Amino acid sequence: MIKCPLPPRLCILATALLAVPFEAAALITPAGTAANTSSDATFAPSSIWNNVGGAGDSTGEYLGNGWIITANHVNRTNATTIHFSLVLSNTTYNWTGTGTQLGAHDIFLAHLAPDGNGNLPDAYGATGIALTTFTPPTTTAATLIANGRTISATNYYTVVGNTWTQVPPNTPGAYPVYSWGPSHLKTWGTNKIWGTTAASSTISSFPLSAFTVAGDDALATDFSDGPYATNDAATADETGAALNDSGGGMFVQEGGVWKLAGLLDTTDAYVGQPASTTTDGNDTLAIDLSSYASQINAVIAAPEPTSGALLGIAGTVFAASVRRRKKS
Repeated sequence: MIKCPLPPRLCILATALLAVPFEAAALITPAGTAANTSSDATFAPSSIWNNVGGAGDSTGEYLGNGWIITANHVNRTNATTIHFSLVLSNTTYNWTGTGTQLGAHDIFLAHLAPDGNGNLPDAYGATGIALTTFTPPTTTAATLIANGRTISATNYYTVVGNTWTQVPPNTPGAYPVYSWGPSHLKTWGTNKIWGTTAASSTISSFPLSAFTVAGDDALATDFSDGPYATNDAATADETGAALNDSGGGMFVQEGGVWKLAGLLDTTDAYVGQPASTTTDGNDTLAIDLSSYASQINAVIAAPEPTSGALLGIAGTVFAASVRRRKKS
């Protein structure tokens, strides 16, 4: 539970998807500092950074063998056409048109065409990233990387009921609220996983089944920046969700090796919280990829897949991709 004047952490499903790509970790850093980049001294290894890129207007991870993974709800060119590509190190790898939604899950696997030189990302050092084989336990340290928005302003608010009032920064009890800027940047940040859940179950004091898109197993982190207690202590480079990060990666070390544990999928906000902002206690939900690793690995094993080898694209694809839930 949130130990501060904000409303209780009871989550309800928000049915509307905004007409802009999702958010989840455009890596809002503590105290609203500049976004973390690959040049930062404390940054995680290039083995994960080099495999994350911009997938359309959101984010995707390169798994190797010409395949990327991203959230199924992102990267639509229109209501009927799906378009997934990946930009790594300023090189665009176009989608071949071969891909699949993984069952009813918010997971899409897309196969890439080589660049103009006939090369896939492997030729330039992005050799792919493996998936975790088990659900990370709570308190596991995670590094999040995504291609979303960064901070444009920091404002302060007091909260009475569901009414948020902007106040001067030195106002006692005021919350720092970070506004998302207009531009994209691949950035990183860190969290601790405070909760895990199987589909349709609950975690802590709120129902993650109401959070998930298609009953996906989930990993939960929250933005613990500032004086207000949340579910876990802040890390040195605490991060929170922001627009355009759907499909980004939540990475953990398994057996001393960095692996992709979660696919960034959604976030929440308090009722009355200013739009397009992040503040203490906002949660980021990632799909627990260890639950679906065997299915994913079966798809990406074939370098030149045919439609018969795929699981098939299920359901209608919507021209929207931001998902944000409201805590009442």
